[in-house]
Amino acid sequence: MKEEVTTRGSFTEALYNRASEYFTSVKSGKYATAGFYVKALVLIALYVSSYIYFIFYSRSFTELLLLAVLLGICHVFIPVNISHDAIHKAVSANNLINQLALFGFEITGSNSYMYRKKHLEAHYNKENGSKTIAIESQALLLQKRNADKKTNLHYIFYIFYAKYMIFIRDFALYFNSTETIPLKQFIKLFFFKAIYFFAFLVIPFIYIRLPW
Repeated sequence: MKEEVTTRGSFTEALYNRASEYFTSVKSGKYATAGFYVKALVLIALYVSSYIYFIFYSRSFTELLLLAVLLGICHVFIPVNISHDAIHKAVSANNLINQLALFGFEITGSNSYMYRKKHLEAHYNKENGSKTIAIESQALLLQKRNADKKTNLHYIFYIFYAKYMIFIRDFALYFNSTETIPLKQFIKLFFFKAIYFFAFLVIPFIYIRLPW
């Protein structure tokens, strides 16, 4: 090792320096390659086409189930494989492209502003040796408070985890925040949550007709 690591801080600094050296040395640099954009287009196309077929063309329970699984996979892959990189401004040197990639959170029911804020805070906390704070600050656990003690809810509640993450967590983080959040972010939160709610919890009941 080039640097002698004596503290967590020096380890983090050495890690960042080596990462910077690596990206300087490779031809592609620190931004996304063409493969990233192909992957992003495929995932978005798969997400949109699956939703359209799910709503308007499904004719059996088997089709609905398979498409629901596919939509669920897209709900994970789009934020993790596209928007996460945009959080770290690693998609492009053009900030507009990074901002556009962040909308992967909105179209899958999450919120880019709060996800980015909590994700970067978690990185900071983990780098400074507090995994517990890193997890709890993101409200990733289903917990209840008894007096001054927090306890995790029974695992059975995690059956509804997706609904919690989409329809409760972001609102709780917004309204419990001790920092001032711009009004436009509140507007964006409610606007995209309403669209998502309508798209996945209203439209399906209007258009899907199956002979049960």
